[in-house]
Amino acid sequence: MKLNCPQCQREISPAGVNVAQGVCYCEPCNAVYNLSAFLSDESAMPLVQKPAASKVESFYDGNAAGYILPKGNRGLGFFMLFFALFWNGITWTIAIASFGDGETSTMLFMIPFVLIGLGTAAAALFFLFGQTSILLDTETVRVSRDLFGKSFTRKRSTRDMTKVYKGEIYRQNERPMYGVCIDFKDAGSLKFGSQLSDAERDWMISEIDRFRRENVHARN
Repeated sequence: MKLNCPQCQREISPAGVNVAQGVCYCEPCNAVYNLSAFLSDESAMPLVQKPAASKVESFYDGNAAGYILPKGNRGLGFFMLFFALFWNGITWTIAIASFGDGETSTMLFMIPFVLIGLGTAAAALFFLFGQTSILLDTETVRVSRDLFGKSFTRKRSTRDMTKVYKGEIYRQNERPMYGVCIDFKDAGSLKFGSQLSDAERDWMISEIDRFRRENVHARN
């Protein structure tokens, strides 16, 4: 079986194929690929090394992978905190005044605005002090968000993973902010990592996609 590099389309020499480690190397491109990608109908994705300065805690052993992202996203956190203080100051002033005047209709009208303010404040606290962790094994993909000892976890089936890519997480002043996105068959997406550097994001996408190929293709 001939293996052609997805970037330069040259044939990869037998000396560049390491079956034991499941990788192959294209010398002209200086790129390493998963062998499993060549055995599927998908394009191979180059393996990316973890940046030396990365503060992401991680492990990878083939059957499981885990990542703990650095705490906080201070830029977005302070922006949302300022917005939450501004929003809550106005809405609570109106709500309290309406309560004092006994204006039931106004109080009911203000409920959605109060809830938006509380949600924004909670989001600001998470971006300032929260932490995100990702755990993948052969059965389940988990993304957990922890704040002050409380944890919220979203789970998906590893078997249903279909794509790992750079995707938009949110917009700040109409500017898209990107992170890691994992798509699942009939189960939406898991998104995280807007605070990562470009190099960290590319490394995590490469490694999680490697896990997907090794486990999903092996089982299907």
